[in-house]
Amino acid sequence: MFSISIFLAAAAMHTAAELGPAIERHEPGERPFDVTVCITCPPWQNRGSFYARDKTGCIELHTFPGDWKKIQPGDVFRLRGTTKHVRNRIGVVHADCEDAKFIRHEDATPPLEINAHDFLSGKHLFQFIRLQGVMRNVFRDEIDPEYIYFIIECGDERVFAVFATDKDVKAVSQRMLGAKVAVTGCCSRDADSRTYSDYFINLSSLDGIAIIEHGKDDPFAAKSIADTAALTPKDITVLGRRCARGLVLAAWSKDKVLLKMENGWPILVRLSGGQLPSAGDWIEASGYPDTNLYNIILMQSVWRKCTPGRRTETKPTAISPSQLKVDSAGRPCLNAHMNAKPVAMSGTIMRIWHGRDGETMFALDDGAHSVDVIGGAGVRLQGIAEGCKVQVSGICAMEADVWRPNSIIPKITDISVVVNDANDIRVLETPPWWTPGRFLLAIVILSAALLLISAWNITLRVLVARRSRQLLKSEIAKADAELRIDERTRLAAELHDSVAQNLSGVSLQIDAAMMLAGGERDSTLAKRVKLASTSLKSCRVELRNCLWDLRNQALDEHDMKSAIEHTLSPHIGDTHLFVRFDVPRSVIADNTAHAILRIIRELVSNAINHGKARTVKIAGSCDGRHIMFSVKDDGCGFDPGTVPGMRQGHFGLPGIRERIRKFNGTIDIDSSPGAGTKVSISLERPQKEGKRK
Repeated sequence: MFSISIFLAAAAMHTAAELGPAIERHEPGERPFDVTVCITCPPWQNRGSFYARDKTGCIELHTFPGDWKKIQPGDVFRLRGTTKHVRNRIGVVHADCEDAKFIRHEDATPPLEINAHDFLSGKHLFQFIRLQGVMRNVFRDEIDPEYIYFIIECGDERVFAVFATDKDVKAVSQRMLGAKVAVTGCCSRDADSRTYSDYFINLSSLDGIAIIEHGKDDPFAAKSIADTAALTPKDITVLGRRCARGLVLAAWSKDKVLLKMENGWPILVRLSGGQLPSAGDWIEASGYPDTNLYNIILMQSVWRKCTPGRRTETKPTAISPSQLKVDSAGRPCLNAHMNAKPVAMSGTIMRIWHGRDGETMFALDDGAHSVDVIGGAGVRLQGIAEGCKVQVSGICAMEADVWRPNSIIPKITDISVVVNDANDIRVLETPPWWTPGRFLLAIVILSAALLLISAWNITLRVLVARRSRQLLKSEIAKADAELRIDERTRLAAELHDSVAQNLSGVSLQIDAAMMLAGGERDSTLAKRVKLASTSLKSCRVELRNCLWDLRNQALDEHDMKSAIEHTLSPHIGDTHLFVRFDVPRSVIADNTAHAILRIIRELVSNAINHGKARTVKIAGSCDGRHIMFSVKDDGCGFDPGTVPGMRQGHFGLPGIRERIRKFNGTIDIDSSPGAGTKVSISLERPQKEGKRK
């Protein structure tokens, strides 16, 4: 790492004399620089270029790393960074600053006064210069609209100045046109996307253009441009303001006027603003000459009406779109000879749209090629539609790029027909109602309808299937419940007719035996018979409860409160019953619910039959896997330690304890004679026990 740092320090460029050629010659690779320079032109935006100098020369840098808005001419900075190739720019190198340290402020360097010849020689590259000339044109860049170009005429040379702004500078440019100006800025050659551009002046603000002498007040006092046949394109571009007088052949968009001068030559007038003249008007236009090698173009023009001259009528030339676009051999060839001439053609309207300036346009097709038809100033094209076959009469207008020294053969951008009157379009045949577009629309609508119907059918199918499953489950559950009820009823009847009848017979026999042993009440036999009678009565009560359970439908209730009330209804009589059981029936399986109901019934029966209770309160809750419930009464109470058990023929509490033990539960009896009874029970839900089905 240490050796690499030494190498980079040794390879760094420390003066403008080293850094400037690396940028100008586009040296490959990345090289570090560390220079102390004085700012001559500050940046105009965060990542914009700025210019500086030291004793050895001048340089252009990019991307000031600090607060670029505070930089002033004369500020001295130590700048460090790296030269880098610009992405998507072939061979272009920028010196990007990565660190800036302010050192001091010096007096700003005055600009170097030079002429256009010295400027275009390139020997003042990156220097802060000023030159004088006449402002000939102002336009916004068509590649990057952020940039505005100023064309300054300096004798027989032209110099470009560039400034970046989103603001409308039309008012400023109108005041500058034709004026003698002094332009101050830095000489540069990196014209954004134009890799092979000429030298230009990079302005940091519009204050870099100062008006020395205003142009003539009357633009129509300029010389005529009637005779330019002997001039070269370069001669035309330095003529200064000129006037042209003639007949308006066509006017379209917002600023284009095709004029036929009195000598018969066509000229394209580009207006600086205002209203368009009408076709057929005689006007006088004043502007700055330019050319596309086919026509003279008056840029930044103004116009006024003038006295009509001699007008000659020319019959339209019958021609097809293909004859404008290809030659006789079928090769692509724009027919420039038809420029500014009246034409008549027929074809089918393939597409209708609105141009950039709001004018109505349509493509006229002859089956092989198409040409754009433009509605002229004030012309509203109505009654036409795509698919119509029409005959069009209008003026053929050719547009091409403007000649520049670095673009010596301008490209023809378009050739179209301008219609001056809506009546110049005659509909020959209207399109059939069933057009391809409507057919496609019908297909789209039908396809959408089919998709909606299919989606609806699928949705209905899903809903029907879901409802069918629900109904099936409901029917199965109902059938299952009925089967269980029938089975329990059958078992109850069987038990009643067999076991219950037998127990009743045994009970009668035991009663008869007790009567025979009545004289020996203290004998062992009498005690045994009495115990057997008590046990048999308990069995009969338990059997009766079992028969009731089999016939009972309490397990089919949807909540435990209703199930408890249903179970206790035959036993409570006039006793007041209060039930609050906050455990959902759905989380308790039938086995657990049956055990809870049997336990509660036994406790309530004991409270009513033995404790003579008038009020019984039942409460229940769930805590995780444990179900807790209690039965409280206001009966006479008892001593839990002296409760008779199975040996005495009583199976109530022993049966309860047995049921609780199966569920790993606990029971707590809080009672005393004369104080009522409260029995609290906790049951553990079995791990494998699922929700109630």
